[in-house]
Amino acid sequence: MNTELFNNAQVQYRSGNFQLAYSLFTQCLNDASAPFMPGEVGLINHQIGNCLIKMKSAKEAIAAYDRALADTAYEASGSVNYNQGMAYAAICDYNSAIRHFDAAIASGNYPTPHKAQMGKGNALMKLGKVSEAGVAFREAALDQSNPEPSKALLSLGNCFMELNRPGDAAQSYESALQLGASGNVVAALQSALGQAYAALGRNAEAVVAFENAINAGLILSAPAQADYMRCKGATAQMHDVTQVMAAAPAPMAVQQSYTGQFASPYASASFPAQPQAAQPMQTAPAQAVAPQFDQNYYGAQDNNIENWSRGVAKEERKKKYTGLKIIIIILALLLALVGTAVVLYSQGYGYPSQETVITKLFANVDNNDSDEEIWMSGNKGVSSVEIAKYKTLMIQDENVQIDGINKTMGSTEAYVTATNAQQGSLTYRVILNRDGIGWKVISVELYVYSQN
Repeated sequence: MNTELFNNAQVQYRSGNFQLAYSLFTQCLNDASAPFMPGEVGLINHQIGNCLIKMKSAKEAIAAYDRALADTAYEASGSVNYNQGMAYAAICDYNSAIRHFDAAIASGNYPTPHKAQMGKGNALMKLGKVSEAGVAFREAALDQSNPEPSKALLSLGNCFMELNRPGDAAQSYESALQLGASGNVVAALQSALGQAYAALGRNAEAVVAFENAINAGLILSAPAQADYMRCKGATAQMHDVTQVMAAAPAPMAVQQSYTGQFASPYASASFPAQPQAAQPMQTAPAQAVAPQFDQNYYGAQDNNIENWSRGVAKEERKKKYTGLKIIIIILALLLALVGTAVVLYSQGYGYPSQETVITKLFANVDNNDSDEEIWMSGNKGVSSVEIAKYKTLMIQDENVQIDGINKTMGSTEAYVTATNAQQGSLTYRVILNRDGIGWKVISVELYVYSQN
């Protein structure tokens, strides 16, 4: 092998110059002047495959990894099989991906089998095999070589949630936090733990977990946000009920008689006798009646007049304050609505939502009439030429699957999988920018998983 070419290629790869590294590795492979030692052909093809993955050419990378595996003298077959599995996952061939992840785990020469277990679990989740995925995530968490088992426990908990086992999910998330998760994993665990607590009816604990996630910088997903608001409302309502019960007078004591029966609290009360029959009205001869004056007013003393005036003033103030209270309540409600709108806006919510725009984007790939509704225009937008270029990458799918979405106040990054009968499945990375209160697309690109 031409060692100088190979070393130069490695330097370029580590510097991020993947195209040049690919060219140098290929020259090294084709250099007939330098003979190859056993395993070197596999090594070079392994590196070529890695370059192609970085260049987002998954299918070509798969061919390179196949050539690396064909060299039986190459001892890093476990790592090649893992990379091969990730390349197959990038083109949504999950069954082939699982086959290579299993080969990596079984190879005996792969130093980080937890990575293959995680890749296998994710592929099984894509195929809807949640129970089998949970087994893979559990094995990844138990792997002694795994420096961060909390990620595997997070995925395991998600499997339990899919299986409608929130109690087991909560235990998995709690264990992950106890193991000392770091960075974004902590926020994701707190949000997931909040949803598990919400499903268990542990509203107060759910609110604490959700707020821990928010304080860690996570923007809650739509389902998590809904659970957070519901649990927060239920907790506040329970707090109000507790306060009312604490302020209520003690219930009337009821004494028990010797017979074991409860005596009526009204046993000693005096009730009127049976009503008497009505007597006929006695009429007296009509007499002249002097005119009567209202003694409560006309015949009142000065102090009575003062008391009466105070009563009238009090009633007037009560009417005045009632109207003021209504105005204050309306203003408070308006402020709460504005505050909620500001919070939702800052967390990336809008109308139309990102999900709606993405659905329209892939449902109307060839419909130019809808471009103004979907694509961002103007100085910060995209040109018609760029839109046409993006459309060449896209396939039509009226029920596009949104795999993940990261929302901020002004920008959104979404990962989606589009599928149709003619072209199979492709995964895309879609970027949207805020447009008023809504969202519009500024770029679309094919997405594949990068490899180390």
